[in-house]
Amino acid sequence: MTNSPDATSGPAGPLSATAGISTTMALAVDAIAVLVFALLGKLFHASDGFSVLGWLGTAWPFLLGLAVAWAVLFTGVLRPAPGSGLGILIVTWFVGIVVRGIVTMSVAWGFVVTSLIFLGILMLGWRTVASFVSRRQSAS
Repeated sequence: MTNSPDATSGPAGPLSATAGISTTMALAVDAIAVLVFALLGKLFHASDGFSVLGWLGTAWPFLLGLAVAWAVLFTGVLRPAPGSGLGILIVTWFVGIVVRGIVTMSVAWGFVVTSLIFLGILMLGWRTVASFVSRRQSAS
């Protein structure tokens, strides 16, 4: 990965950080994945109704985790090796859970497990699709 945030570089695979697309696009899609995760959670579990502030209140700890994960890549502390997308997922989830626990003073174990599963599906899912499309385009 080069230091240019718009460069398409690094490994291209379903577990890579960029999955063959630009780093800027990968970061944006990750942010969308986190926002979708929080939105689905709020839509299905908000007992007091949906509000944009409630949605963002759920999303911000995980967006902070995402920022930490990508900062680690951008600063070069972590190399964009195969599997770095999995690292982004784990850092995003871990920081999100820890910050949420500190802010709310509790985190249900069901949420801990469910958040990892759904963030994994969304964040590794888009990488799998992008990797497949990138591979098909390079084969033609």
